[in-house]
Amino acid sequence: MYHGDDSIDLPILGYAEIDDDHQLIWRVWQQVLGVADDGVVGALRRVVEVLAQHFMAEEALMKATGFPGADCHRAEHDRVLAVLERVIQATVAGNGPLGRYVLVREVPTWFARHVTGMDRLTVLWLRGRATATDHTLTAAA
Repeated sequence: MYHGDDSIDLPILGYAEIDDDHQLIWRVWQQVLGVADDGVVGALRRVVEVLAQHFMAEEALMKATGFPGADCHRAEHDRVLAVLERVIQATVAGNGPLGRYVLVREVPTWFARHVTGMDRLTVLWLRGRATATDHTLTAAA
């Protein structure tokens, strides 16, 4: 049985809503790591559930602020959810080792890369928009 690398450190990006979600996703992933073979599908579904909820919230923030990279970022979300759904289907069909490998190795690697790349850029935009809004409100006062 594979055991994941829980030594990956997720950076704090400085946007509480997103940082809190990232920590929740990481905790869920750590909770499902040790599942028995017959629990891999349920574990993958739980990871997909928390990722999908986070993606919806993140995409709403991108839309509300006019983030210029939103289409690319959303496409990455859609791609990873589609891949995970295919892995779930393959695991249900009997390819348990694939499901476990993806759960233990690929999910954390992808997630850490996504957070330090796309999410970091998104948060820089969001924080810049908040600062611009704060300055506008201060100037108007």
